[in-house]
Amino acid sequence: MVIDTEGIAEKDEPVEVVGSEFLAPHYGVSGFYAISKGNMKTIPSNLFDVMPDLQYFYAHDVNLEEMPTDSFKTCSQLKQIGLQKNEIKELGDEFAKSCSQVYTLDLSYNKIKGINSNSFKGLTNLSVLNLDFNFIETVDENSFELLQSLTLLTLNMNQITYVHPNAFHHLPSLNSLVLSNNRIKVVKSGWFAEKNYFERLNLKNNEIEAIDPAIFETWLNSKLNVTEKLFQLNVEGN
Repeated sequence: MVIDTEGIAEKDEPVEVVGSEFLAPHYGVSGFYAISKGNMKTIPSNLFDVMPDLQYFYAHDVNLEEMPTDSFKTCSQLKQIGLQKNEIKELGDEFAKSCSQVYTLDLSYNKIKGINSNSFKGLTNLSVLNLDFNFIETVDENSFELLQSLTLLTLNMNQITYVHPNAFHHLPSLNSLVLSNNRIKVVKSGWFAEKNYFERLNLKNNEIEAIDPAIFETWLNSKLNVTEKLFQLNVEGN
């Protein structure tokens, strides 16, 4: 998945930059799009000081290695963050704690191995989280517990072997989950214990040996009619 930027330029033309020294002349713009290959390595602490109205930040393929704590401290208006194709191994605690309006976060094609739930603190309206093509091995009980508004979580092409039975228990809005191309062997019943509707579950190309049939009981026993609880299940390649 790639963040859709269509239409953004119609209102606020993104500024194509790779460093804070270019930002000063663009005070007040709401688009900052870093597309040039470079060596940003990390986000400078003052990078966005002159852009309090920033709404879209994309840093693709600029060799970012880390997202420090409070990276977006002045960006309360941010709506989308795209950090694809970088070298990020971990996210700092509360790296986007000031960004309660962000609804899309794309961290695909990085080198993230583990998920720290504190990294997502403050992202209260995050709806879409893309962690495709990383090196994640486990999904713990509290990995995503702070993302109460999350509807789509995609973890395609990682190295996941274990998902805690309650890993998605804390996500009341989640209705689409992509776990394809991993190494999962068992699908636990607790994953969707609180769900009476789920739109999509993609487990394609794993190593699944068993699926607990109780995983579907909540859906099947719900009071919703068939069209309201319709969902897609993909277990090809297992």
